[in-house]
Amino acid sequence: MPEPSRETTRPPGGRHWRSAAWQFLRDFVRGVLSEPARVIGLMRSAASIEVVEDHENRLELNANNRRVVADRATRAVRLGGRVVAHFGAIDAIEIRYHENGDGPEWWAISLRVGSGRRVAIGRTTDDAEASIAAARLGTITGKRVVAVN
Repeated sequence: MPEPSRETTRPPGGRHWRSAAWQFLRDFVRGVLSEPARVIGLMRSAASIEVVEDHENRLELNANNRRVVADRATRAVRLGGRVVAHFGAIDAIEIRYHENGDGPEWWAISLRVGSGRRVAIGRTTDDAEASIAAARLGTITGKRVVAVN
């Protein structure tokens, strides 16, 4: 029996190597094109500020998977266990709206400390979530909430 030529030899799976290469290339391009949508989806899920504990003298937030604690007993705001501001140094709680072109809009919460310095607390794609977190921070620290454009 004559030996088949290399051009017509098929691998055990039945596909010709060229069609397998094209399929690989097609799948690769689809994966690359779908990556921005996946990243935006992850960004949406990661951008949140949730109230974890809300008592008269203590507020705990989960801001983008970081723990934020405002405590009246110590009169301090802690971010990840570290003091980032004492109540007396805070001028205001800022809530800032951001447009992101084609991406999702989002709101950032920060503490305005001293001479205009800002301590970022977190950001969220949910306007109600941002408003609640800023209002609760304002209540527990005794500081005003300011909307900044």
